[in-house]
Amino acid sequence: MQKKRIGIVTHYYNSNNYGGMLQAYALTYWLNKAGFDAAQICYYKRPNHAISGKSVKSSLRALKKRIIKRIIDSRKITFKKFEELIPHTDLVYDDKNIKLVNDSFDIFITGSDQVWNFNWYDENYYLSFVSREKKKLSYSASFGKKDFSENELIVLKEKLNDFDFISVRESDSKAVLEKLLNRDVAATLDPTLLLSADEWSNVDSNRFSGVHNYVFCYFLTSNKKIRKNALLFAKKMQKQIFNIPYLQNTFEPNDLLFGNHIRDVSPGDFISLIKNADYIITDSFHACAFSIIFHKPFFVYGRDGDMKMNNRINELLSLFDCSDCFLDFDHIPSNFEENISSNNYYIKKAQSEAYLLKALLD
Repeated sequence: MQKKRIGIVTHYYNSNNYGGMLQAYALTYWLNKAGFDAAQICYYKRPNHAISGKSVKSSLRALKKRIIKRIIDSRKITFKKFEELIPHTDLVYDDKNIKLVNDSFDIFITGSDQVWNFNWYDENYYLSFVSREKKKLSYSASFGKKDFSENELIVLKEKLNDFDFISVRESDSKAVLEKLLNRDVAATLDPTLLLSADEWSNVDSNRFSGVHNYVFCYFLTSNKKIRKNALLFAKKMQKQIFNIPYLQNTFEPNDLLFGNHIRDVSPGDFISLIKNADYIITDSFHACAFSIIFHKPFFVYGRDGDMKMNNRINELLSLFDCSDCFLDFDHIPSNFEENISSNNYYIKKAQSEAYLLKALLD
């Protein structure tokens, strides 16, 4: 019997985001392990990032921009190499020819990650290009927020009305869509949490195997205070800080003298950094997820003015009964014995896998 061919649309092609690339890997891996023929659709959406030199004195701006561009370009090369490891379409599609991909797959999935974030709305992440006779579903799609305008709700109702199955990553998104669409919507795990520590160890580049006595700091925001807190913690624990700088493809002054800059970090290196760290301090959902997967002590700070991000991190921490890992900006991390409970996680994992199998086999 021929395997069902599954095409996935997510933030995969030309991605430079560690969480985005690794969740794309995870869903593709899980589907193929489950006996399907799954691949990422190389979908090209014009980038919305630009190299900038914010807060840099004009006399140094050009030099710093060149230096930072080299750092970012070298990181892009490592991502491209990792991207090639994930099954994907040979052809790169865009909004002009994306309908041609219908001939290549039987089922289409959108998600995970923030594919439905209205800040970068694209109807193709709602599978608008899929032919009527093809099955389409979402897996752990995220909006990046929980409150919607009247116009946004109209768009959601129109775009999601013909989905065969819908799952989202956050429970508050589930409630919104169930009310809007008058149908069942599942809340499922981020794909990274579908894989075991052993399976993720196969992705580990081993670059930091044997490296000890460090705190890995992974900050997506520019907050100066959390960096100061991390420095105080590392000094107290007599550990060095490893940091990946300029994650938003911009010059960030607070990164300039913060910790040891680790460059050319591939997604496999990212796994290695977390797996071998003594502690992780972050403001990232996926850095929390991988810290939990590898049972590493970690602390997570919220985001200024971004309650949706704080909510999704708190929901993750609650699932593993480790809400004490969440800190406000006035708190410096302190040494603790990691204590993660997996009982609720295994229930949610079974539910997430059951959703996928039902959606794909019905």
